[in-house]
Amino acid sequence: DAGDSSAVDLLQAVDSEGREMKAMDAGGDGAQGGDAAGSSASALKRPPRAHFRTSISRCPVLSSPNIAASASSTVFLQLHEKFEADAVHFNPAEHRAYLRLADGRGWVCERSRASLHRFATEPLDMRATVAGEATKRMRSDDGKVIILHRSAPLAPGADDEGADTAATSRQAAPSRPAQEAVPAVFRSDEEIWPKELRPPQPILPAVRQKMRRLYMFHGKRIAEAEQDVKEATAQADTYARSCPAEKELRQFVEGVNKEIAQYRKAWKVAVQELLAGQQQSGAAA
Repeated sequence: DAGDSSAVDLLQAVDSEGREMKAMDAGGDGAQGGDAAGSSASALKRPPRAHFRTSISRCPVLSSPNIAASASSTVFLQLHEKFEADAVHFNPAEHRAYLRLADGRGWVCERSRASLHRFATEPLDMRATVAGEATKRMRSDDGKVIILHRSAPLAPGADDEGADTAATSRQAAPSRPAQEAVPAVFRSDEEIWPKELRPPQPILPAVRQKMRRLYMFHGKRIAEAEQDVKEATAQADTYARSCPAEKELRQFVEGVNKEIAQYRKAWKVAVQELLAGQQQSGAAA
């Protein structure tokens, strides 16, 4: 419901036409239930705009705040793409909140179209919410929980030197450099290798660190996209016969599978370049 929506807490409520609504109307279309949402919302001074980022792949930008508009969407926000919203429309019939993009491109649904229980966006402005409401949502969309679980991957080379310290501390701080600065295979190396290049080969500690970072970027992105495919396929399979909603889900799955193939190719190429550099260093030595 609207009480589980971070966007409803952070943004000015509007109707489906984009017109501002009173606080007591933001949580529903009647006095019952709406008063409760409105009373808590009225105590919070909403900023005119708030910043969010996506937590799924291919988050569609919609022409109107309803799930039917996603069928004709041709513009998508990519995983972890940041954006600014200036209003929110809660659709009680769908139990979904739609964020209006401040740049005028359209609307973004707060939840995944394949699964109502999965959030497609996460707020970057959680400091603006009251403490009690933030605590209530820790089960599902608290900013810190999501960031730790979903947002570890950052682009290789970004300014995040400490982001994967826990995962690479054993390789990053060797106690005996003379003995460890030789190619080796660790049992934990399996996941940092693309499937196409397995089984793991002996690599230097410095190469292992870089491959770990590549895995945190490409590997995690692939895993999230595969989860999207799994959820959307399961949802499509619930339809007894073909219908527009079922076709939309199948098209979504097809599009995400193409993205997964591109992610795998990019990961493989990046690792091959690292290995080639290691071979050249060894030859030079």
